[in-house]
Amino acid sequence: MLWNDNAPALFLCNYNDGSSTVKATRHRPSKTLTNAAAARAFFSGEHTKVIDEPLFAWLYNHFINAVDVGDQLKSYNSGERTIRRGGWQAIWNWLLHTVLVNCYLLSIYTTAEDHTKLSKEDRWTKQVIFRKKIMSAFLHAAGGNPGTRKRALLPLNQPQVKLPGKRHTKVKML
Repeated sequence: MLWNDNAPALFLCNYNDGSSTVKATRHRPSKTLTNAAAARAFFSGEHTKVIDEPLFAWLYNHFINAVDVGDQLKSYNSGERTIRRGGWQAIWNWLLHTVLVNCYLLSIYTTAEDHTKLSKEDRWTKQVIFRKKIMSAFLHAAGGNPGTRKRALLPLNQPQVKLPGKRHTKVKML
């Protein structure tokens, strides 16, 4: 889809056909903005104007942080392992977050009978608490707290064996 705001912007959207619009208040751009003449002509002297903005463009403008986080995960996250970087990590993280949110929503919308069986500590009112409980349950299932990591025994970490003095030879430097 193409949306022409101050400049043409292309969108790829799988949940909207582009026919839905939202009433959005836009401010007139400053004179120093690129393409200012074309953008300011639309406002015809008014400081603000209410326009019908496509829903996909409005959602992008208001939830751009999620797009930025996805881009950041795609470009910087190596998964703490030596692997090739690529788009699959962004998809993996998106899928993981989607699964966590859906699990949280399912825990909220359980039937009242099931909900009353949960102890007060297990009823989640905030998603952060839910995620911490899930994480601690996974760690507990994996064997609990393994303690501190041990250092690898590398040759540099091994104690050096001292040779007796008579086995040393003196080298004369020229």
